[in-house]
Amino acid sequence: KFYISMHGLTGTKKVIQITDEDIRAIRDEDLPIYTLLVPLFHEEEMLPHILSNISKVDYPHDKLDVKILMEEEDEETLGKARKLGLFGNIEEVISPMTLPEYRKFLSIFHPVVVPNAELKTKPRACNYGLKRARGEFVVIYDAEDLPDRDQLKKVYLAFRRLGKEYACVQCMLNFYNSRKNALTRWFSIEYSYYYDYYIQGL
Repeated sequence: KFYISMHGLTGTKKVIQITDEDIRAIRDEDLPIYTLLVPLFHEEEMLPHILSNISKVDYPHDKLDVKILMEEEDEETLGKARKLGLFGNIEEVISPMTLPEYRKFLSIFHPVVVPNAELKTKPRACNYGLKRARGEFVVIYDAEDLPDRDQLKKVYLAFRRLGKEYACVQCMLNFYNSRKNALTRWFSIEYSYYYDYYIQGL
């Protein structure tokens, strides 16, 4: 790991820079359908947050295909999804949306219930979502993620620059509350090392 990290420190950085001008030049009609996989397991409290965060992403909603992946036995998360209207009747609306806005927004979400099995993993849940994906591009978000507003458009442009031999783009990741306490500072340092040096070295 030390050798790989040193290579990441001294080698050529393989980071694609996307400017605000690049983003503004994109026409919505040129954008492809994008599938967002959101695996959840006993994260009912985080469900409203990830829905709200996805609502702030700058991408045409009619080209978003969001799969909310929940385990069959996870009654808490399934119950919260029902209250939020993912299965039909709406009992709770995510602030600050009005009910009509929220109804329209819900059309991009598709709940996927992963059948019960002894082995429960995030990759298994994502496989169920991937089989149902409509998008040309796919991204995986964790329940606590706060995506950059332009992230999907940046990745779209990155793939256009890279060419068809590339299948994956890894976005930079870090904690948004890095200065909250010692623990979040340590996590932030670890993430910075991992994305700035280790992955670069690989």
